[in-house]
Amino acid sequence: MRATLGAAVLSAAGAFASGDYENVDMQCVSEFNWNQGEGATYKSATGYFLGKGASIETNAIPDCAGGWSAKGDTLTLKGTVQPRMFLKDASGKLIMLDMKTEEVSWTQNVAQLGRQFNGALYTTWVRPQDESDPATAAKLYCDANDGTGNNLWCPEMDLGESNRCGFRSTSHPVTDLNGNAWTSDAVNCHLPLAAEVGSFKGTPNADYTNLFYCGLGKPTAQKFEDSHPKQTWVDHFGNALYATSESAYPGCSSASDTKCNYGFDIAGGINTRNDYNVSVSFDWDSAGKYLKGFTTKMSQGATTVTLPRVSSPNQAEVPIKGGFSLDGRVALLVQLWTSQGQGMSWLSGINCNYTNGETTGMPSIEDTTYTMKNLVIRNTATGEEKKIFFKTVA
Repeated sequence: MRATLGAAVLSAAGAFASGDYENVDMQCVSEFNWNQGEGATYKSATGYFLGKGASIETNAIPDCAGGWSAKGDTLTLKGTVQPRMFLKDASGKLIMLDMKTEEVSWTQNVAQLGRQFNGALYTTWVRPQDESDPATAAKLYCDANDGTGNNLWCPEMDLGESNRCGFRSTSHPVTDLNGNAWTSDAVNCHLPLAAEVGSFKGTPNADYTNLFYCGLGKPTAQKFEDSHPKQTWVDHFGNALYATSESAYPGCSSASDTKCNYGFDIAGGINTRNDYNVSVSFDWDSAGKYLKGFTTKMSQGATTVTLPRVSSPNQAEVPIKGGFSLDGRVALLVQLWTSQGQGMSWLSGINCNYTNGETTGMPSIEDTTYTMKNLVIRNTATGEEKKIFFKTVA
């Protein structure tokens, strides 16, 4: 796929083609990440986030100012603000990806992202009516990790989460334990306090963060026969594929769904000192009702690394049917975030030895940048390609 997309990128350089997204802007969801907030002040569109020891300033429409810059087909996220942002087109509508008919590719540079950082291009579900209302979509932001603490949980597809030492693509479907499909009013779902969930399960204060209730207290709430709200499973851990190195993640060569040829100055693989290309495609069942799996390809020069992942059946033996909206539509987002200590070891590997502000040659957290460019959405049936050109922001 990269050969086709690469040719399209070269032919479009410096000029817009019919159907391209021009003057693409950002809709800020938050000026922080979900585990940030140690005594600092940040703005969030949701207004629900409560960081430990933090004084959170809420704002209906935060702008993530200072956290990003853009020109042409290149977007740069900066470590000072660590923004989480929807992409929106020149008409003010969210840029959507149809996983049933489209695939996506981009080029990125993660050379400045040490073990504490995660530069991400990803998607989440939004209500159809909010596709043309990004400000409301930002207020109702939800993902498979309850990413702003607003008690809203939604299907999420992590196209790429990455730094110098690791790369992950992960599908996070949300499925009912009884096999029912994801519903359009699911944004009304929310998670009660862990103590409440624990009491319901007979074990007070237990943490059942992988379970939530659809429409609890809402007129549209689904019910068990005994009138309790229906349990729904959130694929919090996800169906992931992983690329890393033996030095960062010892034993990675024997792990399933893992490639062991990705890292800084690694030989014979993806060298994260330099730009590399990524593409993600999706495999739906023949009836178009659920995501069976996906494939991520990374390429750099003559090297190509292909990582396939089956999401159904899955290790947790959870029914994936209906884990994403039946129309396959999800909204595109970008994010750069950090976690101190070992908080990002799931991505970096426990032995990643590159630390911003400490390792020689690596910038401080404040000066760190993550760059992506050549972002293209391609229709797999027609071959039509839409390239993203950004609004110029210094």
